[in-house]
Formats: sequence, structure tokens, C-alpha cells
Amino acid sequence: MKDGLKAVEQSRERRRRLYRVVAPLSATTLLLVVLFVGRPLIRMLRGDRGPQGTTAVRPTLRVVPPPRIEIRGASVLVDGVAVDDVTSVIAQQRLMRLDRLFDELKARRMMADPSYDPGVGGTPMRAVVHANPDTPAVAMKSVIQTAAFAGFGDIDFDGGM
Repeated sequence: MKDGLKAVEQSRERRRRLYRVVAPLSATTLLLVVLFVGRPLIRMLRGDRGPQGTTAVRPTLRVVPPPRIEIRGASVLVDGVAVDDVTSVIAQQRLMRLDRLFDELKARRMMADPSYDPGVGGTPMRAVVHANPDTPAVAMKSVIQTAAFAGFGDIDFDGGM
């Protein structure tokens, strides 16, 4: 029982010493200490550490304009350059991943954000899809699905060409 009382007294003494240090600080000083020391401390506790043990800073993303994907007849163009076609998609009437379109969009995604890993997740980038109203739905869906696989899940549509 004496050990329990001794532990309580020691705890009270430590609390009194802490209050003697904190009490003279103004609220502004305390807030500044929390803001400037708290953020790096939180990052450190979360495990965001750099190679030398310093707090890591996330790399900034390069500002890359969204790719403009056009479907003209059977051709798929990215920023005016033909990269793939949808002839087989239209002939078979089933969704397919367009490999050359995927490779082009993935290269653009990696140029904008080299740390992006689609398996882990991340923020999808924006792409703009232009198509005529008479474009078959299966071709449009295949282009959108391919763009999403490449990391461009935020799709804007522009139907008038």
C-alpha cells in the first residue's frame, strides 16, 4: 500500500513541476510551440521520414495539362496524334483495353507523378474526351476504361467536335 501512495505522490510532484513550466507561458506562445514543433513531431510519429532521418517533404507534382483524347471514326488521338484505333472493339462489340492508348496515358501519368502506383491508389488525374455523337458506345466505354486504368479516372466530356 505504501508503494502505491509513493507512486501517486511522485506523479503529483511531476505534474506540479510541469505546471510550473507551462503556467508562465502565454496562450500565444503555447500555440506557436504546438504549431512549429507539433507538425514535424506528428510527421515523425506517422513514419514520414527521409533517408537521413529527417522529415520527408513530399515532392510537388508537375503541372501537366490534361490529355485531350479524341475519337475520330476508328482512330483514337491524344493531343492530335493518332495512338490507337477502335476497329476491333467496334467489330467485336465488347469492351477492350486499348494497349497503345494505355501506354501513352501511363507515360504521361508517370511524367506528372513518378510516385503514382495504381495498385496502391492515389488521386486520379483529369483527361478530356472528345467524341462525335455518332461514336459507338462500346468504343467510348473502352477509351474511358483504358484512361481509368492508366490513372486518368477524372474524365471530362466534350461531345461537340
